[in-house]
Order: sequence, then C-alpha cells, then structure tokens
Amino acid sequence: MAKDGVGKGDLVAISLGSRVEYFETFFACTRLGAALVLLNYAYTDAEMLALLKTVQPKMVVASPGFAYHDNTQTLPKIAAEVPSVKRFVIMDDIDGKYRSSGPLARSCSYEQYLEPFEASITALPKVSISPHDMVNVQFTSGSTGLPKSVALSHYNIMNCGRHIWQQTRMTAQDRICLPVPLFHSFGMIVGISSSTVAGSALVLPSEIFSAKKTLQCIEKYKCTAIYGVPTMFVTEMALKEFDSIDRSTIKF
Repeated sequence: MAKDGVGKGDLVAISLGSRVEYFETFFACTRLGAALVLLNYAYTDAEMLALLKTVQPKMVVASPGFAYHDNTQTLPKIAAEVPSVKRFVIMDDIDGKYRSSGPLARSCSYEQYLEPFEASITALPKVSISPHDMVNVQFTSGSTGLPKSVALSHYNIMNCGRHIWQQTRMTAQDRICLPVPLFHSFGMIVGISSSTVAGSALVLPSEIFSAKKTLQCIEKYKCTAIYGVPTMFVTEMALKEFDSIDRSTIKF
C-alpha cells in the first residue's frame, strides 16, 4: 500500500465479509497513518456510489461477491464514477460463486498485490501518527436518509477496547467468537480493539452470520466468549443441535 502511494490522511475503502484480509488491511492502514472506510456490504449500488463519491477514497478493497451479495456489477460502476480510486484490490470469493464479469480498470488480485512485498519493516515510510489522528470511517444507519460518515481516531477505538478489556477481564488465553459484521462498530471496535489490547484470539465463523457455523466454531475452537446481538442468540438457540453443542468453555 505504501508503494501504491497510500499514506497519512488517505482513505482506503473496504467491502468484505468477515475474513482475515479485513484485519490485514486495517492494520496496514494504522501503520501508514491512513484511515479504513467501512462499507456495509448490503448497500445498494446507489448508496455505495454516493458514499464513495463523498469520502473520495484512494483505494478500494473488495471481492466480486460472497453469500448473496453480488458486487460484479457494482465494482465497474465505482471504477467509472469515482475517479479518486487509483487502485482496486480484489479478493477471491471463498466459495467460488462470484467472479468478475470482465477486466476492471486499475485493479489486481490480492495475491498479485502481495507478490512484490519485501518482508522488511525498514522499507516502510516513517510516519508521525498522533493518537487523535483519524484511523476509521464508519457510517450511520441511514434510517432517515443517506448514511453519514463518522471519523474515529486511534484514541477513540483503542480507549473503547481498553475499557471493554478491563470490564470483561479478557486475557491472551481467551478465544472470542465474532459472528458480527466487521463493517459495524460492534465488529471493528468492540471486536478488534478489545482483542488487540488483551492479546486474545478472534474466531471468525463465516463471512456472513450463520448460526450453525457459529455454534460449530464455539465447540471446535473452545471459544471462551461469544459476541452478538439478541436476534443472533435467539437464532442460535432455536437450532435443533443447540443442546448437543459443547459450550462449556464460554465465560461471557
């Protein structure tokens, strides 16, 4: 990203499900002084284009689609209508359901993007970053109109994580099951920042919420905590296999 001209104050937009590349992109932005713009993957094309035209990101990280979200027609529209985007980094669809409909201007695959990488931190530019610099841009729900962008600082999200860590007594031995979307403050702030402070592991059950996969991950990885909203918990408890899943490791 640094070699692509991404630096302090730049914006990098991301539209992905819950996968490890989300974390890699976020921490790369924090290191360079850039800010990650979190896009709700359920946005309509009109909403996506309007928001990107407003924030003017330099880079977009996305996939051609996943689950029932199809971006194959959306990405070419962004390339044509949002000239601030100088680079598209495209992830493969894990399930192989969606593929780009054709060549996308200014794009490359995630694997191609990493090929020239030199594993030397000395190659990274030295950046002076303040705790109060912007690191994250999230959007309001848009219940009364177009969603509005909200800039969050390093201090904002890490202080939140510190307080959650103190209240939950989370440790480096904990494994947190995180089925909530990463574009939401629950996933990005409550999930990532608190685990970063505590040094605990995050377990991503699936790209998009699946009650069955969430329960399976709790048992398989012996998760000590699970995050979610009431609707998620009700859906998990309604599964016929709920009582047979070993949840004995859960503390909170």
